[in-house]
Amino acid sequence: DVADSRAIQFHPLSECLTYPKASQAPQGPDVDPQLHIALQAVLQYRMQHGHVPEAHNADQVGECVQTAVQWNGMLQKLNQLTPHSSTPALCVDKVDETKVRKVAAFAPLELAPVSVVMGAVAAVEVCKGT
Repeated sequence: DVADSRAIQFHPLSECLTYPKASQAPQGPDVDPQLHIALQAVLQYRMQHGHVPEAHNADQVGECVQTAVQWNGMLQKLNQLTPHSSTPALCVDKVDETKVRKVAAFAPLELAPVSVVMGAVAAVEVCKGT
């Protein structure tokens, strides 16, 4: 049996960064606005400096927190300027600085997807042998 093909439309990246709910599939989980803002701060840091913040570097993490607060403020202003928009920009009343600090402090320590898959394959092989 061959499944029928169907066309899937994607939104531009610039639109998805500002309005992440517009890009979600109907069955997808909701985006935590705090984590979305924290990720945007880390990505902005990487664009400015060419690398993500170093692990546990207080100055670099603090810069990400400032960026997150500024990003959220800009999105709040965008929502104020466009009150009749069908899709408001994703922002929060107050940025959770603790979440931003954690995301920024551990940004360089994330596992690469290939490493995770290889680790899973190795774990399955170990389980087979025991």
